[in-house]
Amino acid sequence: MADWNSLVWQEYVSVEAAKLANRNDVVKEYVVPIRLITQELEGLNHPTLSTIKATLIRLTIFATITKNEDSMLRSLGLSSKMPAEYYQNGHLLCDDLFARYKIAGIEFKKVKHT
Repeated sequence: MADWNSLVWQEYVSVEAAKLANRNDVVKEYVVPIRLITQELEGLNHPTLSTIKATLIRLTIFATITKNEDSMLRSLGLSSKMPAEYYQNGHLLCDDLFARYKIAGIEFKKVKHT
């Protein structure tokens, strides 16, 4: 059986969330909003199992953030979408999967899977 509590602290964890021990104080979420993942999959030309798999592997990243950080994303309108800068060619945040967190000033550390 999965140990859901320990899964919360896997992959990417915000610096602030890493200071907390109570699972009820944090939110586990997709780094790339589901809406964007869906759009990417729908936009595949002649999708194959291989291209679908590669897209999902590239975009399906999980992060743990604090509830305060989650509120901050919501207040910026970034809880379920990427910022405009993500789509602007030549911008520093163009195609940066962590763009919405960078706009919000949320920093991460990568946690190795055990």
